[in-house]
Amino acid sequence: PEGGLSGQLFQSIQGTSMSAPHAAGAAAILKAQHPDWTPGQIKSAMMLTARTRRVKKEDGTTRADPFDFGSGRINMAVAAFLL
Repeated sequence: PEGGLSGQLFQSIQGTSMSAPHAAGAAAILKAQHPDWTPGQIKSAMMLTARTRRVKKEDGTTRADPFDFGSGRINMAVAAFLL
C-alpha cells in the first residue's frame, strides 16, 4: 500500500530517523553561510531559533509537548541571520 504497511505509524520518513539528516543539512547550510562560526555557534543558532508552536504529534493534529519536539523545528530563515 502507498505510504507503508497498514497499521504502521512509524516509517523511515518521519521521526528521529529523519531529524538527524535534516539537522546535519541545516548545519551544513549555516556553515557555508558563516564559515567563521564554530560548531557550538551553529548548534545554538539552530536550537535558539527553533519553533515549537506548530509541531504536531504523530497523528498530525494533536499539538506536541516537550517530550515530542526537543528544541523544536529548525527555523533556518531566522538562524541564518544571527550575528
